Amino acid sequence: MESSPAAQPSPPIEIDAVGRIDSVGGGIRTTFETVPDAPLSKVVLQMPAGKKSLLENRRDLCRSTSRATALMEAHNGRSLDSRPVMHVKCAKRHG
Repeated sequence: MESSPAAQPSPPIEIDAVGRIDSVGGGIRTTFETVPDAPLSKVVLQMPAGKKSLLENRRDLCRSTSRATALMEAHNGRSLDSRPVMHVKCAKRHG
């Protein structure tokens, strides 16, 4: 009887998904029409800053750690509510 080699994990794949953004209930909603039915380990939302931004902040996001509210629904009907830290690019302050 031959022994089979140990199964190696598959390398991760990167998927660029295009979403539709709209406003609802004082927040924004991003909807992805076609995302593969596979577990995601990371989601990055990149939006333009400054005058061409879709959002306007009421407070300085560089003064303290800010969190977003993320409500996600999967193909199988399961959901996840999360409060991830928002990573913002801030000018270095001297003084």
